[in-house]
Amino acid sequence: MSIKGKLILAFAIVSFLATVVSCLAIGIMGASASKHALSEEVKSKLISVRDSQRSKIEAYMKQILDQTKTLADSQMTMNAMAAFSKHFKRYGEESGTDDGLKAKLSSYYTDEFEKEYQTLNSGEKIASTDLLNQLTPNQVAIQHAYIKANPHPLGNKDKLDKASNGVKYDASHGLYHKHYRNILETFGFYDIFLVDAKTGEIVYSVFKELDFATSLRSGPYANTGIGEAFKKANAMSKGQAAVTDFAPYPPSYNGAAAFFASPIFSEEGKRLGVLIFQAPVDVINHIMTFEGKWKNFGLGASGETYLVGPDGKMRSISRFLSENPKKYEKIMKKSGMDSQQLQLILAKGTTLGLQRVDTKGAKASLAGKSGFDEFLDYRKIPVLSAYAPLDIPGLNWGDSK
Repeated sequence: MSIKGKLILAFAIVSFLATVVSCLAIGIMGASASKHALSEEVKSKLISVRDSQRSKIEAYMKQILDQTKTLADSQMTMNAMAAFSKHFKRYGEESGTDDGLKAKLSSYYTDEFEKEYQTLNSGEKIASTDLLNQLTPNQVAIQHAYIKANPHPLGNKDKLDKASNGVKYDASHGLYHKHYRNILETFGFYDIFLVDAKTGEIVYSVFKELDFATSLRSGPYANTGIGEAFKKANAMSKGQAAVTDFAPYPPSYNGAAAFFASPIFSEEGKRLGVLIFQAPVDVINHIMTFEGKWKNFGLGASGETYLVGPDGKMRSISRFLSENPKKYEKIMKKSGMDSQQLQLILAKGTTLGLQRVDTKGAKASLAGKSGFDEFLDYRKIPVLSAYAPLDIPGLNWGDSK
């Protein structure tokens, strides 16, 4: 590409005022010194934005790790973990296990969960009854009480402070739930879990998806990201924390989910369980998209910043999908994206964990390299890009701009 083309492209990305773009693109072609100065100015701008975004994400992820460790070590969590573990195992017995509960719960799995799953996955089906059949009678009883019999609609099950079965677990739930829900809402977490150290059972969840009450040792989600987070943290010492990368997570309708986890110990040093946060996707997207104010940060009409994971897929949302899904669809069709994959992205409304980025910058940053270069981006459009790896314990992410 000629220096003139590069300059026009660079200013389309960095977006100085339109009048400046026109003057520079037309007026400086004759002076090599001026061309070099302009190129260096663009490079400096892109690197500055890249480093700023990288610092923000690294600081935010560290903050979540610190919050996980702090809350796991709090007196409230110690007490809640002990109470939930003690009363959880007797829920069915105390509430009077009904042989018909499984059939009633099954209707929730098939009529509500499956329908929402198909809507968010372009019609793809999931064998939800296979998931249900892995639950014990006690797990069925508590899922029925807090999910199926919960009067609040799908996506709002956290609004129930406690079930009305009059058992000890319900009393503990009524005592602690409002506090954990407040923490979730204040910091923007997707969910918060308390998991018993011995059984691996999720004895408490704020949001109450289908992972609630299941075992992370032997249940349907033991081999997912949350199961990995539990196993890592359950082998750690006090004050340590683990993180797992974003990956499709069935209870969240196969949306990409990452987990932060830290062990819970009693004051006497007895291992009680594990506290787990499901990562706040919205906050990460707000950082990477400048909360939709790209132009205020010098990114003009087409500049963006995004994160890429070791699988070569985004860990944040594409600006172009966020701004204009129809235009994004048109662009990606033109780029040759698989139609089924494109429809899945559009159905979920995100590129996180779905949009593949096989660019020179993404590969270099994942290999631990920082740099600035010109290449085709994931839209098959030439761009100038500044890229770098992120320093997040337990993750291998790259930042590209």
